[in-house]
Amino acid sequence: MNNPLQYSQTRVTFYGDSRVDLMNFVPEGTDPAAYLVPFTNGRYPGFSFYLGTFYGMASLDYYLGINDTSWNVQNFAKSGMTAQGLFDYLDYCLQIPEHIIASNVAFEIGGNDYLHNLPFLIFMPWETENYVSRNMNNIERIITRFYKKRKNVLLIGNYATISYSFFFGVPKDGKFAFESLNFDYVANLALTGVVNQDKFKNFFSTVGDLLANLPNIISPTAFPSGDPLCAGGPPGIAGVYFCWLQTNFKAPTSMASLAMGFQEQRYAEMIARRQPYFINNQLTLEYASPWHLFQSIETPEPYVVNHNLMGDLIHPNSSGMAVWGNLISNKIGALGWKTVPTPPATPVTPPSAPTDDGGEVITNPPAGPDPLTLLLLCYLAGICH
Repeated sequence: MNNPLQYSQTRVTFYGDSRVDLMNFVPEGTDPAAYLVPFTNGRYPGFSFYLGTFYGMASLDYYLGINDTSWNVQNFAKSGMTAQGLFDYLDYCLQIPEHIIASNVAFEIGGNDYLHNLPFLIFMPWETENYVSRNMNNIERIITRFYKKRKNVLLIGNYATISYSFFFGVPKDGKFAFESLNFDYVANLALTGVVNQDKFKNFFSTVGDLLANLPNIISPTAFPSGDPLCAGGPPGIAGVYFCWLQTNFKAPTSMASLAMGFQEQRYAEMIARRQPYFINNQLTLEYASPWHLFQSIETPEPYVVNHNLMGDLIHPNSSGMAVWGNLISNKIGALGWKTVPTPPATPVTPPSAPTDDGGEVITNPPAGPDPLTLLLLCYLAGICH
């Protein structure tokens, strides 16, 4: 379960979306019964699958390697959260005295903003830059909100999704990655004895146990899917566009992966620009990127994820969460956030909250596609004649 409360041992408050929320045994707002309904897959006759086994089956604390009571985290991650939604939430909640959080905060965000706008991004990929800029504006504002509340901030990057590969083609069960859920991973997990959520911690009592067993629960090397693309398209630039659409219809999360990659490339400059403002106020601003850890081991394409670490097209499975958690736990440890600081012998009055924007830079991308672009999309979709 999420831990919305703040205790004396709470060292870090987390915010984010479903990629963190699904680490829980049952994510917030999810009917537990839905996780326990068995279903089958034609590639594994006689085998029962449970939705929960494709994801975390534990908690954020577990994946961060918290094995004692010396420290814990506060998890405010929520499925469906967008960068705009998180900014609006913080803009309101951080003004409420009862909204008590730790002095250290970590957050990852942005993927849902692209997923919610996939039709526009697929039909109008030239608008991607504007969507990325709007996301970055909200992330800049989120950091400013924490800065003005004198919080140390760890920005956690994103990672790729199940995507089309020039080397392997579209995702296809039994060949390259998978089409919806990672049945191979869950079936391999069952061979270790984890046949449902309740068995998970019986076999992997710590995240270290899970990491040590990764070689036993990953799938074999991928093979080309053999699914031809772009056949029968028009010549010239129209044919290129036709091929783009056909590819994205068959691998719809590819565009979200590309957009998150473009967003990731902007983080380093933002952190370097804003760090001096935090340092001057005796605060910390840091960045941890899991992108390279999730990149496919079969192809050099940076927007193609290692499918062995994914439970579905977007979210990690328990092994992916273990890899992510190990990175973030080590970063938190390096920052000294796992230990409660020793109070000085002589009490020190903390500096007042900053009133400046901490190096925030906001751009002005268009609010959305212009009317002519929408009219073009209407014709391309065959709606307008």
